[in-house]
Amino acid sequence: MTSCPNCGELAKDKIQIYNGKLRKQSFNILPVLFTCKLCGAEVTTTHQCIGGNIGLSHVILPEDMNRYISIFESRNIKYNFFLLKPDYQTAVERCQS
Repeated sequence: MTSCPNCGELAKDKIQIYNGKLRKQSFNILPVLFTCKLCGAEVTTTHQCIGGNIGLSHVILPEDMNRYISIFESRNIKYNFFLLKPDYQTAVERCQS
C-alpha cells in the first residue's frame, strides 16, 4: 500500500517517481523520489520488496557523499558505494564523447 500524508491511499497512476526539476548539482534530495501527483507530498509505502535488488548508477562528487548517506539512512535504504576507476585513456575517451 502506498499512501500520501494529505490524500490517503494512492493508486499507481497517482505516484510520481522521478522529478526532473530536482536534477541539480546543489540538491538536497535525489531526483528519484516517490511523490503524490495530486499534492506533491512525499509518499510512504508499506510494501516491502523481497528477493530483488535495485541498482542506481550515479556519479557522486566527494562533497556530496554525506548528503547521499543521510538520504539513504533517513529512508532505511541499504546501500553500497562502488568506486569505478578506469585506466587513464578510457577516462579521457569518455570525457570526449
